[in-house]
Amino acid sequence: MCRALAERTGRRVEPAFLELCTPDLVTAAGTLAGEGHRTIVVVPYLLAPGRHAREDLPRLVVEANATIDGVEVVLQPIFGEDPAILDLLAAQLDR
Repeated sequence: MCRALAERTGRRVEPAFLELCTPDLVTAAGTLAGEGHRTIVVVPYLLAPGRHAREDLPRLVVEANATIDGVEVVLQPIFGEDPAILDLLAAQLDR
């Protein structure tokens, strides 16, 4: 998904994981900061506003902002809160 998004947008996309895989968000943000990126936008690939969206991600963004000098880490809303998801689901039903 990250590779496809990078190819489509021409932007640097670095995956980060909340559990079970690496790198975590703070490590991924550090990698991007090391490459010279000063604004890092976190786009959570989540559909439901569960614990990860409510607690874990905001905490990790605060941690990244506090520990990585000269970088602003910005958290976007989860996909499940975007009305475009309903359009996508409706289109799938019409296939």
